[in-house]
Amino acid sequence: MAKIVFGPTIVAYGWIILGYVLAGLILYAVVMFAAYRLGLFQRISDWPWIAKIALACGLLLIGVGCFFSVLPTAYSMLIPAAVYVILTIFGGLALRAKNSGV
Repeated sequence: MAKIVFGPTIVAYGWIILGYVLAGLILYAVVMFAAYRLGLFQRISDWPWIAKIALACGLLLIGVGCFFSVLPTAYSMLIPAAVYVILTIFGGLALRAKNSGV
């Protein structure tokens, strides 16, 4: 899940804040559609709460990136990405623990 959904979301955010808004939005949409078609969201109700929050915050991160895309690029724009990375690490670990039966 982390490699298929969470990672490309960070890449899309990076593209968007650098001004490649359309490319970032297309990447995010393609990744989400592919994850849906692969059935990754089929049992989302069984996911740990932290993984659900991480998934929902992906869309929020893309929205923040769209806002930042109209501003001059600054290092402070990396703060939302850093928070998202930390959130996705905990979400990915929780999903892995749940799937391994721990």
